[in-house]
Amino acid sequence: MLLYADETSLVRQCQQEAASRLEP
Repeated sequence: MLLYADETSLVRQCQQEAASRLEP
C-alpha cells in the first residue's frame, strides 16, 4: 500500500466513493 503525500486528495476520493454509494 502506497502512502500518498496528498492526503486531502485521498480523503476526497473516499468521500466521492461514499457519496456515490449513498445515491439511489
